[in-house]
Amino acid sequence: SLVNGAQTTGSIGKFFCENREQTDKASVLIQMIEIGEDVDDISIQITKLSNTQNKIENKDFAALDPEQDRLKNELLFSNILYLYKTGATVDDPAKQISLDEAIVAQACLQDDVSYSVIAKRNVGALTEDITKPPYKILFNASTNAFSMNNSIQIMRAVERFLQNKETNYEGRNKLALVHGNRLILYLMLQQMKQLPDYFVTMIDKGVLEEQIEKLCPVIIEKVVDKMNSIYPDAYPANIFKNVGRCREIVNAIFKEKESTNNL
Repeated sequence: SLVNGAQTTGSIGKFFCENREQTDKASVLIQMIEIGEDVDDISIQITKLSNTQNKIENKDFAALDPEQDRLKNELLFSNILYLYKTGATVDDPAKQISLDEAIVAQACLQDDVSYSVIAKRNVGALTEDITKPPYKILFNASTNAFSMNNSIQIMRAVERFLQNKETNYEGRNKLALVHGNRLILYLMLQQMKQLPDYFVTMIDKGVLEEQIEKLCPVIIEKVVDKMNSIYPDAYPANIFKNVGRCREIVNAIFKEKESTNNL
């Protein structure tokens, strides 16, 4: 595989096809690196140090993670194309999902609400280093392709639902839908992942949307209520970017759920 030099290789191939008779006159500079025995992260170092002229984000190194390729191959069996490499864009949402979506969905799927708060406050921190947490919490050998896709589909549906319902709210309550979208998604996923087939199949989108139409209004009501009762004077944007405050809201909602046996 090419660790670095894909553009050069593509140019050589194009030149060969268009000017084959001129190839004998062509010269190509190559760089050979003796890597020795310590090769664990050498591909990441080569990529990073050989591309100082380009802007490379930390998440771009996810393309070097074998788990991402595994997820892509597993999703292909369900006719879902997982776009995890730099520059890829979703052109057909019905058949494609992206790494950007997966990062947020995986963060909000975790039991610990802190990852969903990071997804809201600084999503780049989730992929700061693909060799350790929090990235390794989201993507590892146990990461499930079915649940990841289901979570992304739910995330898309929740975002559409929130956008459609924003006009029904005013003031702080409306801001709760905007700034609290990741916390709302977190609460939704905590409910949805209890479905018996969540981790073993691609759940029908109609079923997912039906559940969202049913549960999302209740979740919004709970989040708005706890925000106003626990932090009546705090600006919503600050509330939903704070792990401690979000955890307190979640704990209050779960405690209320236990006492009433209802979300």
